Amino acid sequence: MKRKLTMKEWRKVMDLTQAEVAQKLHIHPNTYREYEEHPERVRIGTIICFCNVLGIKTSEIDMGV
Repeated sequence: MKRKLTMKEWRKVMDLTQAEVAQKLHIHPNTYREYEEHPERVRIGTIICFCNVLGIKTSEIDMGV
């Protein structure tokens, strides 16, 4: 079974900055930074958008909960 990665790990695998991901999600970079620091606070809709933007499955995300 493949290991799940956090949002931060996926961002780094995709070689993107926090600002680039925030732009793709149409949110402020500080908001995205908070998502990486507190993944347990991220809403499922945001996770789905994140996965769609990066082209990954929601089952591949480790939300740390």
